[in-house]
Amino acid sequence: MQNKDQASNALPEGGEPTFRSGPLLPLPAELSLEEIMDRVRVEVRRRRAEASPVSDADAGTSVDEAGFSRWTPPSANRAHGDVYTLNELLQLNDVDLVETTYRFLLRRPVDASGRANFVTGLRTGGMSKIEVIGTLRFSEEGRRQNVHVDGLLLPFKLHGLRRKSLVGPFAAAAIWLLRLPRFDMRAQIGETAVASEIQRLGELFNRNQAEAEVTRKDVDYLVTRLKSLEILSSHIEDLRSKTTETQESLKALGVLSQHQHQAIAEKLASQDQSIAEKLASQDQSIAGQLAGRDLSIAKLDVALNENRRSVLDIQRRVMTFLEGASERTPAVSGGANHRDDIELGAILNAQYVSFEDAFRGTREDIKRRAAHYLATLDAKAVKRDQGLVLDLGCGRGEWLEVLTEHGYRCRGVDLNNVMLEESMARGFDVVEADAVSYLRGLGDDSLAAITSMHLVEHLTHESAIRLLDEALRVIRPGGVLILETPNPENLTVGSCWFYLDPTHRNPIPPALLQWLVRERGFSDVEIQRLAEHRGVPEVEFLPEDVAGAKQINQLIGLVTAPPDYAVIAIKPALNFAQDGLLKDAQNA
Repeated sequence: MQNKDQASNALPEGGEPTFRSGPLLPLPAELSLEEIMDRVRVEVRRRRAEASPVSDADAGTSVDEAGFSRWTPPSANRAHGDVYTLNELLQLNDVDLVETTYRFLLRRPVDASGRANFVTGLRTGGMSKIEVIGTLRFSEEGRRQNVHVDGLLLPFKLHGLRRKSLVGPFAAAAIWLLRLPRFDMRAQIGETAVASEIQRLGELFNRNQAEAEVTRKDVDYLVTRLKSLEILSSHIEDLRSKTTETQESLKALGVLSQHQHQAIAEKLASQDQSIAEKLASQDQSIAGQLAGRDLSIAKLDVALNENRRSVLDIQRRVMTFLEGASERTPAVSGGANHRDDIELGAILNAQYVSFEDAFRGTREDIKRRAAHYLATLDAKAVKRDQGLVLDLGCGRGEWLEVLTEHGYRCRGVDLNNVMLEESMARGFDVVEADAVSYLRGLGDDSLAAITSMHLVEHLTHESAIRLLDEALRVIRPGGVLILETPNPENLTVGSCWFYLDPTHRNPIPPALLQWLVRERGFSDVEIQRLAEHRGVPEVEFLPEDVAGAKQINQLIGLVTAPPDYAVIAIKPALNFAQDGLLKDAQNA
């Protein structure tokens, strides 16, 4: 309480410290003593400048960095010129004369040796003012500056003669006689100058005394302020001590809280373990139930697949029986008509070869297109040294050539004997037969893959079903089926180019052929749209900001759609997991 009262008594009313001329600069509590004194000096200079500013009329005084007035000689305020009078310079004395003469006549400050020599000469009577001025003016440096001093030459010469042994006394007398008429006037001027300097020195003394009084009061107040700061510093130390105690208390509470948290964490861990054990037990129960359901589903899948295969097998047998019955029916036409049909077929076969040469493309073009399926065979794990790849509708044997070049065992089937002759001439294994009939003569699961490029569009729907059924039978489990055909999604293909081949029946949309292949028992059925090496026109789409761009781009998409597509499928096989579930189902 006593410190607080002292602090309140040390501060003026209102709590804001002030000088006599205004408020004190704010002093943060964290300032060092040196920083406080720097601020004091700045404030003192500012206050002193406001209290007693030096006007332009106060010649002979200046203010230093600390704010105190300083005496300066009258010559310091004189400006440089090219012409001076001797009387102007003779009014100066001692050091002021030497420094001013250097500054006016030599245009530079006086050096130390020059000041010492000339001031000593003046003070000992060894040199007169005129000799000092003349010596500097007519020196080599003074001649270069060429500053004129009116009335200097004659007196300087006379003063020079005064130093001669014979004429010296006469020259000195002449000088004294010349000075005599103006001696009284110069004495009066000197007295006036001395009085003026004494007056200015007195004013300067009074001003500095007033400034010192203001400074003393400011320093007294600053001492009071520093004492207040010491008291505040004591309060701050008390607060820091209390803060330290509070932090220690909080630290103790933190330790206690940490123990409580640890106890809670242990309790929660115990509960979590109990919950985890219950969940694990429930998971085991649910897993058992799911395993039972999976077993039931597996049984149903096995039964469904078996039933579907049975139905497909029955359908295939019925269709084979009906075809056999039809073949056993006596023909109405005679032998002559049969020979005509054979001859016409030979003519049409030769004509179709010519058609293929004209419109389908060169042999290299077809090979580049067919080579796309090498990656498909690799992806479906059809190995080069295991199993036979059968190409239905092999034609001129371009795909057989690609397969042979890459190490696959392959065989081609076609009804066009002209094309087969070209294939046999190249050494390929080919058979002249109907595709469905040839498949019927093969054993179950005997082929690694069946490929057919541009064949299914020549078949009726019923023939396509027979082809798929026989393919499913003769391909081994996991084997591949590849069917390529024109893509009617391309507007020009579906409306024009498809009908360029007179043996085409009707275009097959990709979704229809995919569904049909899946429906006849194949799995993993996918569509691949093919544009590479097929001469698709390059038409750029319009930017979206062009009027009607959306509709026009849709038309461009129809025109530039891939002209061919392929349906690729796998003959399904029971995997190990299904086989295990089947055994479990049988054991159950």
